[in-house]
Parts: sequence; structure tokens; C-alpha cells
Amino acid sequence: MKTRSPLPPREFSYSGNLSENPLPELLFKIGQYRVPGVITVTNRQLTRQVYIRDGIIIFATSNSQEDHLGEFLFRFGKISRRDLDHSIEQLARRKGKRQGEILVEMKALPAVELPWAVRSHQQSIVWGLFNWFEGDLTFSIGTHKDEESIKLDLPIPRAILDGVRNINQAKKIIGYMGSRNTVFEAEEGSLLTIEAIGADEKEREILKSVDGRTTLYDLCDRSPYGAHETARILYGIYTLKLIRKKAEGIRIVSTLPTHSF
Repeated sequence: MKTRSPLPPREFSYSGNLSENPLPELLFKIGQYRVPGVITVTNRQLTRQVYIRDGIIIFATSNSQEDHLGEFLFRFGKISRRDLDHSIEQLARRKGKRQGEILVEMKALPAVELPWAVRSHQQSIVWGLFNWFEGDLTFSIGTHKDEESIKLDLPIPRAILDGVRNINQAKKIIGYMGSRNTVFEAEEGSLLTIEAIGADEKEREILKSVDGRTTLYDLCDRSPYGAHETARILYGIYTLKLIRKKAEGIRIVSTLPTHSF
């Protein structure tokens, strides 16, 4: 894997492409520097933005109609098609109003559910970005979205661990980490660090399985959690620098592999 240059902490902006700068690794660098700013990713006509402050993702937006709050709530069965269409009509007429506010006024969405709806909607935009492997990317330093009353408030380390588990292409993940014969070893204090992040049982057990001897292929092949999910979790742990590459192992097999990447 190509070595990527660190994100300069004092530059006004950083630009690149997701094909060379995967989102999880960029998020980790931004989290290390704890600088406020916005990540903007454009792929063809689609643009998504992720707003960050003090190592926390506070907001996310998208210019896609399918990513609007109403469409999100309709897909999850929270509102009807009639309510969605009416809210879109009202949104066009009432400049400055948010769709969530309109849905509450319409009594299509209970007011008590609005914070959940806004945060879940923004989180879905972030998770979707983890499956973008192409696209022009910029990170511009600055303070944004302070006026928002409902914020996502998602710490970057937790966002990385959860986000990589939404990646569909396991082969991409293997490529980011090295090869199927790569051997990893755990960093000192990694178990304490992942506990502080709020690890679940799978993440703890997979981290414990990294012993400095077992290849990436075998870690995934022997895992009780399935090869693809294990690879995703390992990539999250690797991105957070809780494990490091030790060597390229040699593995001889006499039969076809149980799983393919």
C-alpha cells in the first residue's frame, strides 16, 4: 500500500482523491490534529459534506434528492408518501424552513422523534461515504454548523469503527491493509484504547486474535464472525493504529480457500 503523507495541521485546505486517500484514513488524521473543518467529496454530480470539530463529526449534508431527510424517513417507513410529497411542496414555498420542522408541524413526525431522525439521517450520509472509492476530496479548515440545534456528535474513532463495517467491497479492504499474507501485531495498550472508544464484543475479540504470527487470511478464515466482517473490523483497528504490520507471511494451501477476497 502506498504511504500517504500526513495532513498538514496549519494549511487552509487539503485536496486529494478517494482512490488514493481512503476516507477512514483521512478521518483518522483529522482526528489526530483535532482541527475544525469540513470534508467535501464530489463524485460526478453528487456532493457530500462532513463537518468536524474537536475530533467529532457534528453534521453531514448531501445534495442528492435521495439523501434528503424526508426520503430517508420514507424509506424507513416513518412517514407516508403523501406526507413526503406534501413536505416537499411546503419546503419549496417556505424558504428557510427545514423539512424536519415542516414534518413536525404537519404532525407526520412526532416532535420527540425529530432529534433521532436528524441524527440517524446524517449518520446514514456518513456511512454512505465509506462506500465511495472514487471522488475529489477536500478538507477546508474552519468552524461550521455552530447554529445547528441538533448535531450528530459522533467521535471520529467510533465513526471509523462503525463506518468500515458498512463497506461492501472486502477486496478493497484487503488492499488497504496489504495482502492476505500480511501479519499484524498489536500495539502496546491497544485493548485499553479500544475499550475507551467503546468497543463491542466482536471488536475486542478480533483485536485479541492479532498475535504477531497469524496472517490476515487466516485471521479472517478462522474467525467465528465471518471472513468479510472480520476484515472490515481489522481495517478499522488498523486505521486507528491499534495494530501494525509485522511481516509478510508465507502460506501454502493444498485446497481451494474457504473464502475469497
